[in-house]
Amino acid sequence: MSTPTFAPPLTLSPAAAAEQQALAEQVAQAPWYEVYDFTNPQGLSQRYAFKRWEEAETTTKPGLIFIPGLAGSVRQSWPYLASLREQFAWVACLDVPSFGLNEHLPLTQATHALDGLHLWLNEVLPKHQSEGQGLVLGGISLGGLFSLFVLQRMPHLSWQGLIWLVPALASSTRAFSPLWVGKSLLSLALRQSHKYVTLPYGAEHITRNQALLANLHQMHASAVPNLKPKVNLGFLGSLLPLQLKAKRLVKHTAVPVFMASAGEDVITCTQSMHKAFGQLPANPLHQHVHLPQAYHDVLLEPELPELLASTQAWLAQLS
Repeated sequence: MSTPTFAPPLTLSPAAAAEQQALAEQVAQAPWYEVYDFTNPQGLSQRYAFKRWEEAETTTKPGLIFIPGLAGSVRQSWPYLASLREQFAWVACLDVPSFGLNEHLPLTQATHALDGLHLWLNEVLPKHQSEGQGLVLGGISLGGLFSLFVLQRMPHLSWQGLIWLVPALASSTRAFSPLWVGKSLLSLALRQSHKYVTLPYGAEHITRNQALLANLHQMHASAVPNLKPKVNLGFLGSLLPLQLKAKRLVKHTAVPVFMASAGEDVITCTQSMHKAFGQLPANPLHQHVHLPQAYHDVLLEPELPELLASTQAWLAQLS
């Protein structure tokens, strides 16, 4: 098993941090990815983002598959992903149904979303992966949870590593109180899985990035207070068994893992992440970076430059 110790994020000089932040803001304003369509298992058109940085004929670098989380999106993750362009030949990213590029699609079952991921990879990889090219898998929050199942379902692919950002292995009681969970389970018992519920957290629990929060509230002045996302109750019910199974899958994750956790995360259970990291099969390339002041979405937090530097240093060890 891995030793569950923390590696501090790499410390950048003020000038280097400012340069990294300026780059992140630049790519956020001008996304460089293309959008493609494929048909998911339910027969609906689903969109994904793709960007190639190096031609297949000239590169030996791996491709990056990235899965955003619930209420996340490729655009939200793009400052991080684009800043890794020196480490990858290309990146492909699939937003969860109901959010981002796929906000037009219903999210009714977690297993349906997983089936869509599986089908998407079977379609996207023959188009973009060159023969013998390695792959790195990445995911944040719900995408981090799903990544374990991608590795389980597709072990034949040439996975070189896993970027695991605040994986949603369990919900935090700081947001999901026993009372809220009890009411949801009662609704499921009464066969109200079609019902939509407002999640017990808002944008101000996801990030402490005040400029971003101000922009969100300005854009959604008439939306739900605190911009709290809504999800289908059946989706939440189908998520619980996956979280339980994920705790077993962790013990069989054979690739090197870079994990980031956030000390002020009230949405996902930080203790579960720490425990899972300690249960990974031993590998000297495993690394766990803990950001003690960060909120849940570490890709939106002020620590992004340090997180990027730590990710890049870890990726350099894989090559």
